[in-house]
Order: sequence, then structure tokens, then C-alpha cells
Amino acid sequence: MSTKLLLCQHAEQLQAACILREMHSTYSDVIDPAIRKVLTTRGEQMGTGLSPQDLFYREVSHVQDLFEALLEYESDIMAGNFTPADIINIIASVNSILEGMLHAAIDYRQSKALSYGTGMELTRTPEFMPWTSTSGTSGVRTLIHKQFMLTLDSAIPEVRDLETREQLFQHMIALADNILDGYNSQIASICNNEDMVEYTMQVEEQYRQERHNLIGPFLEHKQYERAGSLAEKYCDFEMLIRICEETGNQERIQRYQQQFADKGFSDFLFSWYMKEGKQGRLLSLPTPQQTQLNSFLQKDEFGYLKWLHDIECKDFLSAHNTLLNLGRNEEEYLAKKKTLLSLAKLAALAHGDADEQLKTNISDIDDEQELILNQELLPTELLQTMNVDADHMKVLTPLELLQLYICDENTSATEYDFKKALDLLQFLNQDDPAIDYETIRISIWCKAILRDKAIWTHTATGDPIDSIRDTIFFKTIELAVTDGCEPSSLLPDFQSMLTCDTLSPVSTDKQLQFLLGAVYEMANNYT
Repeated sequence: MSTKLLLCQHAEQLQAACILREMHSTYSDVIDPAIRKVLTTRGEQMGTGLSPQDLFYREVSHVQDLFEALLEYESDIMAGNFTPADIINIIASVNSILEGMLHAAIDYRQSKALSYGTGMELTRTPEFMPWTSTSGTSGVRTLIHKQFMLTLDSAIPEVRDLETREQLFQHMIALADNILDGYNSQIASICNNEDMVEYTMQVEEQYRQERHNLIGPFLEHKQYERAGSLAEKYCDFEMLIRICEETGNQERIQRYQQQFADKGFSDFLFSWYMKEGKQGRLLSLPTPQQTQLNSFLQKDEFGYLKWLHDIECKDFLSAHNTLLNLGRNEEEYLAKKKTLLSLAKLAALAHGDADEQLKTNISDIDDEQELILNQELLPTELLQTMNVDADHMKVLTPLELLQLYICDENTSATEYDFKKALDLLQFLNQDDPAIDYETIRISIWCKAILRDKAIWTHTATGDPIDSIRDTIFFKTIELAVTDGCEPSSLLPDFQSMLTCDTLSPVSTDKQLQFLLGAVYEMANNYT
């Protein structure tokens, strides 16, 4: 602590001692036993011609010792045979003493801030923790918080008359204000110190937690104005929002958005609605707030709300772009991806004025929808074998989908399944080094041959082609040609087929080589 602030602290303690002396006659039944406790703790010899008050006020710089003594005396009373009314009176008296002393000290500090300022010449400000807000077991901050909770738990539930109840809540406001003000002073002194970044973050987190714990009880007891006064002063946005929600005061919300515009209140409000599952409230915000909401919803994490907001604002192009981005990135649920892409296309059509980019987007959606259709057409028996729930399928990549159509588990596969696998080749990313396009293409044809391995390796009589017309391989060729494929470019290289690992169990069979060669010759001569 700087010398100037230390001098200020001594002056504050003198002010607190003066106020304590003024209150002495009113609260002598509490102050006198507390002073005696302090002197006993210090080891002072009483009865030396000086009164306990004389001895106590000699050490004004330790006037805060009285705080712990007051709470100890309070605990003694609560443990004794006293009525609830007596206990409430003692708690109220201690509150008044603490409040009076703290108020005098803080009022002096604030009024003399310029006189005791640290000065611009200091490049690093030492940590300033006011004596009214020291931490630790016997720290003033700790004791004030203890008194706050004692009032809340032991006095408020027992009080019967409205006037005393209001008085106690006002005491609690003063106690909470002292604690939070002390935190603010401490944080302000260290927040710009590069060597104390981590420590500053710890203190700020303690402050936020303390702020929540101190303001929350007022909200629970429906002391909305008192809760609001603290929440406004110390920028507890969550509490301000909860107050407005519980009281149904939307005008107050709008006032806070203006009052705390430079502190990010609107973004906090929107995030709070999202966290609490009240997205509908966002979409029903008044028109003046729509611009702020639109800015907030630009974040990717809020895309599922942004497109609804765009539709509400008739901005169909933005809705289309948002939905398209969501649809492209959806990998968990096929049905969800299908819905998002369909909505993206509808939004594009609603926009109407289709430029080249929009046309490209619609073409991309058509491709995505074709992939989705191919996945939806996977055989039911195959899905059951693979333990896949058809209604909750994840989104498969083109390669995964292709492999499923031709896998051994698809026992009922026909030429249509293999033709779908060939059609899916167009969706593979040939620039991806992990994908060997030609190897995948060859493996499709090899697997088609293996489906009828016995036919291909059996020595047939008569026309060789007639013996393999019923194979899936041959039927797939016919189906592809019927769909417009060029026969000469349909099949991979003959030697590549024979050297493919997939076909290795039968690739050396002379009958297979002969029949396969005949098919290739027929395909090359096909007109």
C-alpha cells in the first residue's frame, strides 16, 4: 500500500472511532462488553485508573478489532437463554454499529480521494485492499459477510413487524455494499499490473461469486428494488435480468440496454435467454432491439436462431446462407441435414433474385440431397444387420455410403446397389490425398465379380457371354449403359482389375480371365 493511502486509512479509522464514540450511549449494552473483549484479547490491564473506553480509544489504528468482538458477543447472546426478540435487537444493534463506522470511513475515503491519490508518477500501483475489506479469518470483509448471513438466517425469519424487517434489509444492503465496494477498490488497483494478471483473474472471480451470493437473497425475498440498486451499482447483469423477468418489467430491460450499452448488457441479455432456453423471447424483442440482436446472432454458435430471425425480418438471402452453412456442417443426424438443406432451398426461392452464387448454392443443395436420398435408400435388412436405426442415422460420407452398398453384409445386393456405388464416385473429393479414386472404382467392379464367383470360375459350354449374363457384374454394365454411360470408359483397365487385391482370390483363374476378357471386348465394340 502506498504511503498516501496508508495515511488515508489512519484518517478513516479516526472517523470510524469518532462515530463509534457518538453511538456509545445508544448502544452501550453492546459496545461496552465488546470493548472489554478487545482489551482482554490484547492483554490490556484494566483497573489502572483508565476506563476500558480510554484504553480502547488509545489505539485508533486498530479500531477494527471491535468488529470481531461484536460478533463474538452476538454469538454469546444467541447461545444464551434469550428470546427471538432479544436476539433480533442485538443483531440490529451490531448492524447499526458496523454500518455507522464503515459508512464514516468510506465516506471520508471518497471525499478525500484527490487528496490521497497515488499520483500519476507511479508506474505500478501497489495492491490496495482497504482496511474495511481485509480478507482472512478475522478480516473485516470476512466478518461483515458473516454478519450479513447472520442477519439473513437468524433475524429475517424471526422478525414479525414490517418496520424491523425493512430496517434489517437496509442493514444488509449497507453491509453488502461495503464488501463489494472493497472488492472494486482492490481490483482497480491491480487490474493494469502485468505481473498480477492471474491473481487479478482470481480476485475478479471471487468478486463475481460474492456479488451473486450477496444480491441473490434480496431477490429470493422479493426485495426487488434493493436487489436492483446493488445490481445496478455493481453491474450484476444476471441479477438485473432476473429482476425484470420476475417482475415482468420489459421497459426496465430496455432502459438497462441503454444504460449499460458500453458494458455489453445486450449481448449478456441475449446469451442469458439462450442459456435459459428462452430463445422465443429473442424473436419477440421490440423492433429497436432487432439491430443489436442481429449483430449478436452473427456468431456461428447461434445459427439455429439466426435463420429464424432472418425470416422474421424478411431477409431470405441471409436465412438461406445461414441454413446452407448449417446443413453443410450437420454430421450427426441425416434427417436434420435434410430439413436444413430443404429450408435453405426454400429460402433461396423466397429471395427470388437468383444471381450466379445463389444458382451455385442451389446446385450444391441438389447434390447434397441426392446423397441424402442414396442414404435413405440403403436396404432395411442391411441397416438391421449393422444395428443402425434408420430414423436416427448419422450423416455418412460418400465413401462410407458407397462401401455400405457393396459390402459383404449387404447380402441381397443387386446390380442397382452396385450402380449406386458407381454413381457415388462423382461425390468423392479426388483432391483428397487420402482417397484413391481409381482404386475405389476398381474395387467396386471386383466386388461385383466376387458376388458370382462360382459362375466366373466354372467352365461353361456354349456362348461364354451367355454364361455370365445373369451375373451382377454384367447386369451392372447393362444398367449403366442404359442410363447413358459410355461403355468404353465404363470399365477400368483390364490388367488393373486382375492385379487388384480385392480380386486376388480368383484373379489367376484362367476361366475368369477368359470370360472377363470377352466382356471387355464386347464393351469396347459396343455401339
